[in-house]
Amino acid sequence: MTPLGKDIEVGAKRIGDYTNALPLSAAKEDVELRLVGTRCGRGLCLHLAAMGLRPGALIRVVRTHGPGPLIVAMGNTRMALGRGIAHHLFVVPIEDHRDS
Repeated sequence: MTPLGKDIEVGAKRIGDYTNALPLSAAKEDVELRLVGTRCGRGLCLHLAAMGLRPGALIRVVRTHGPGPLIVAMGNTRMALGRGIAHHLFVVPIEDHRDS
């Protein structure tokens, strides 16, 4: 389990009961997403949680094209995430989210 409590099987892209989860780095722009899990060490997971990026958070990718970081929005807040960090965050589109 990750420090935030989700089981992750990376090879099968299965996180908990979300078989359609994909890394945030692979998400398209302007799609509403729900963060369903992370694959990171304790320090990074705690840092992301302090920024509000914890399972259940609603986010939207504002910019992903070109070099440099991804720009994501959470509510009225925008933040830049490096592509390496974004690759450790797993999301599902809102319309595909199943409540547990």
